[in-house]
Amino acid sequence: MNVKRTTTEGVEGAAAGRPTALVATDGSVAALHAGERAVGLAGFLGAKLYVLYALDEEEAFHAGIHYGEAVRDLAALGKRATGHVAELAEKAGVEHEEVVVTGDPARAILAVAQDVGADYVFMGAVGASRLGNALFGSVSEEVLRRADRTVLLVGGKRATTDPMLDRLQRMKAGA
Repeated sequence: MNVKRTTTEGVEGAAAGRPTALVATDGSVAALHAGERAVGLAGFLGAKLYVLYALDEEEAFHAGIHYGEAVRDLAALGKRATGHVAELAEKAGVEHEEVVVTGDPARAILAVAQDVGADYVFMGAVGASRLGNALFGSVSEEVLRRADRTVLLVGGKRATTDPMLDRLQRMKAGA
């Protein structure tokens, strides 16, 4: 797996005795909702947040002779996806680091979570059809099944009020 960190900071977190969280994003609405919750919890806990995008070269491979262009497009998508969550973290005053890796998304999420000592892994769960899951598998399902740490899956639909986010906002305002 090829790892590219967009900052030069060293890995902190578990080794430094402070909590860490990882949010995996693919640019979907569900992933952005997961990012909101990850930022909220990281802020509440004083955790460092790692924002991860896994560039799936296998997906780019299907572009055939346009492979190089597909990799560049996926890398740009990854930078935008991590950037959206990083912007939320910046506004909330949460220390964060954007991480872009190349490889199978589920394996990449698990490997980076291990590497940074993440206490929590946040991910969006889009809810593919049974046929889609049978044919292609589900990244969130594989991570949930294989992880040795807490994994929080967030759906793509959001209620008008979210008790977790509301409570975190109230606690932050009172601090």
